[in-house]
Amino acid sequence: MNEQQKHAIQSVINLYGRIWKSKLLNHWINSKYPYSLSSVSGTLQQIRNELGPSWLSKFKV
Repeated sequence: MNEQQKHAIQSVINLYGRIWKSKLLNHWINSKYPYSLSSVSGTLQQIRNELGPSWLSKFKV
């Protein structure tokens, strides 16, 4: 992951806390993000497209 991608993931973690993975997966499935993540939504979609949802279950902070 590059620094921009790490920042995007950290933004999701900061917003949702312990439930961040389930929330991010939901955003990926629906391709919808709250306004508070609008600045990183493109990067989050890039992560989904490049690494896939299976990556999310394996990722550790």
